[in-house]
Amino acid sequence: EEKRWVSFAEILGGDEHGGAWIRRVRTLLGKEVITRADVTAAFSIIDPDDTGHISPWELKEVLNRLGEYPSDAEVNKLISVADLDRDGKISKLDFEDLFSAFIKTTA
Repeated sequence: EEKRWVSFAEILGGDEHGGAWIRRVRTLLGKEVITRADVTAAFSIIDPDDTGHISPWELKEVLNRLGEYPSDAEVNKLISVADLDRDGKISKLDFEDLFSAFIKTTA
């Protein structure tokens, strides 16, 4: 999971381990620690039409809100890194898997 996250962050010019992106997600959610529920909430924010998938357009829209302006080619690369089933979209499972290395689990 971490390798995919690093690839995702590097496409956008992030730091080596994607720390800048984790900070942005924390800011977006208003939370310091990311839980599985937070990842689900973030997915819902990025998928406002509740289709269960994040389209390239939806991903680009949220990245723009976070102050990043990737090209369409960069968005397609991001989708390809996160899209495990290769359907051209990021499913909720794909999204959770991408963030799994950063989710705080309760003991």
